[in-house]
Amino acid sequence: AAPTVFTQDDPRPELTLKRVEAIQQNKQQLSRSEQVIAIITEKMVTSDAGKSPRASAAALSLLGLWQDKVKKNSEETVRLYIRAAGMGSSIAQNNLGVCCAASMATMDEQKLKTAKEEAVKWYRLAAEAQHPVAQLNLGVCFWNGEGVTQDKQEAVKWYRQAAENGNSKAMEALGFCFNSGEGVATKNRKEGYTWYLKAAETGSPEMQYQIAMMNFRGDKDAGISVNKQEAVKWLRQAAAKGRDHAASQYLLGWCLMNGDGTAQNKVVAAQMFKLSAEEGSSMADALYI
Repeated sequence: AAPTVFTQDDPRPELTLKRVEAIQQNKQQLSRSEQVIAIITEKMVTSDAGKSPRASAAALSLLGLWQDKVKKNSEETVRLYIRAAGMGSSIAQNNLGVCCAASMATMDEQKLKTAKEEAVKWYRLAAEAQHPVAQLNLGVCFWNGEGVTQDKQEAVKWYRQAAENGNSKAMEALGFCFNSGEGVATKNRKEGYTWYLKAAETGSPEMQYQIAMMNFRGDKDAGISVNKQEAVKWLRQAAAKGRDHAASQYLLGWCLMNGDGTAQNKVVAAQMFKLSAEEGSSMADALYI
């Protein structure tokens, strides 16, 4: 489906530093190496602003993410993002938009309207600088009419730009638009499948499952014949992601148990059912027991 939530961006790739998994996973403590990264980042902010504005803006963005996800300090998060956004960081501009969106729950109607428009302002700044996450978020605003007049054609324009810049969620959204005919001139399930496939190839387990199901059942309108071997290939990739992919694990187990699209292997099938049951699949739980 088309995305309905806003995505905050992680500035760490721009810094070309080791990814800080504790921040991404919302843990309360940092490892020693992650603490070192935070210290280095602070030094970049305090001592290198005049020498390297881009690096300093990226460092401020990282500190903002750290304050948000680890320290839970929203005021400091916004302060850091504003500094970085003023220095031209499209990451911080996008994340400021997300902060505006996140603050809407407790607002009255007038403040809510202002916050939505402020979010769009920041998303647009970053999107026009070719920032794919901001392009996706701006598309979501146009799709839902959040802070702007609803315009699904404009949403598709931004989804396409984000997708062409490598954003898998935008690829999924674009695929949905072509499959449903919303926001596009003509419904085109072949084009929809193409974008779903691109998202699957980037590693999206949701789209890997979607591609598997389309191949398992066949989809004449999308130009897809039944191809259970291809379906199993994508199910394996989605199931390998582990957590929260119980459906892929269950269906892969079913294929292995019945030798459908792959060689029969009841031992591995039982393992898949067990994993799926542990993720909450009642059907897998019944089969595993």
